[in-house]
Amino acid sequence: MKNLEKKALNRNNGITLIALVVTIIVLLILAGISISVLSGENGLITRVKDAKQESIIGEEKEQVELAYASAKIKKINEYITEGDLQEELDLSVGNKKTKVTPYKSVNLKVKFEVTGNVYEVNQNGRITKKEKVIIPENLKIGSSINYIPVGNTYVWQAEYASSDLTPVTDDRILDSSSEGNSRITSWVVFKIDEKAGEIQIIPKNTLESTVRLQGAQGYNNGVKMLNDACSELYKNDENGITARNINREDIEKLILDEKLETIKDGVGIQTSYDYTSYKYYPLIYEQEVNSVINENEKIEGLGISDSYDKFIGRTDKTSLNEGETITSIATNGYIEAKTNIQPYTTVYRSHQLYSWNTGYKSNSEEYINMFRDRNREFWIASRGISCSSTGVNYCLHAVLDGSINSIVMIRSNTAGVHDRDYSIFPVVTVSCEFIKEDGSEFRVDLSD
Repeated sequence: MKNLEKKALNRNNGITLIALVVTIIVLLILAGISISVLSGENGLITRVKDAKQESIIGEEKEQVELAYASAKIKKINEYITEGDLQEELDLSVGNKKTKVTPYKSVNLKVKFEVTGNVYEVNQNGRITKKEKVIIPENLKIGSSINYIPVGNTYVWQAEYASSDLTPVTDDRILDSSSEGNSRITSWVVFKIDEKAGEIQIIPKNTLESTVRLQGAQGYNNGVKMLNDACSELYKNDENGITARNINREDIEKLILDEKLETIKDGVGIQTSYDYTSYKYYPLIYEQEVNSVINENEKIEGLGISDSYDKFIGRTDKTSLNEGETITSIATNGYIEAKTNIQPYTTVYRSHQLYSWNTGYKSNSEEYINMFRDRNREFWIASRGISCSSTGVNYCLHAVLDGSINSIVMIRSNTAGVHDRDYSIFPVVTVSCEFIKEDGSEFRVDLSD
């Protein structure tokens, strides 16, 4: 009897072990199926991600569609320009959250900065998402690249660039055609945007030809003129290639955050001096964020690298002295405040940003050395203000003598003017769909 019970017990133990093994196998199979269902090519997680992306795309397309419709209402039977669509997107989506550029002649290209998604918009309002462009494998920061601009001219107008030059007579013609004074064909990669499939390129060498900026007019129109000149000379609307002048933010992105924080100590601080005597200012200062004129502070406005939407004339009228019997008219682009000015500082206390050997980000050494080169002199499309007991200095930035400098255009105490002649320095944005590799170098190929 005991033997029979023992055998039965052993048999029961055996069945339990087999059941456990079978259970584990079944669980493993189920786990494998679950993992496949969740993470496979057509898995649940992938489908959720795809659905989320499609939702984002749908929302962005709708935002572009509504902005285009709004622009079209204002310009019936007219082409919608990048400026028209950008204005509507800034209002509906937010300032600097999208970037609109020309594309394929009269079409437009809209890039959403957060997602990197890019859309093409034709003049009928049809919106098409552009597929992600793959970055060439060997293309790196600092890679040499050949880009031949189509060739164009830009008139550097003396009336808007200075107060000491004669309009028309002293205008300069900048020319990027094959024999022009602003021709550039050798470039290096400055930035790679993997999300948008784009790169930014800058000249390998500085242009020998220069342009003058001087006085209140240099401060008023310098940023716009530099950007407009670079755009006109080096853009290619047919292929969505855009250009502008380098600005202070471009250079700051090369510097480590902790170093930049030290350098910018004092920037954004309102001066303790309340200028009731030294109160001349260039007209564009009225449009700048945190400008303080007649005790009125402008909360929103132009940043240091933003340009006004039109050129400011030497004798334009001001809107801040309303109430006077005679409307105030500028003299050579500047005006005297009715009561006082009390600016915020926007230039660095130390201009020698590149006198140290460390403090810049990886892959930035080539560019830091470029800016350290004492033989290079070029304008930076950014304004700046510094203050002292004797008045306010209204400046434009430039790279010279191995550092970034704030070049005084006009002072608030005497309205004294200063002038400088440096070259433009373009930053060109190109889609990688046009990048072809030639051995160790690359070229922008627009033949297709």
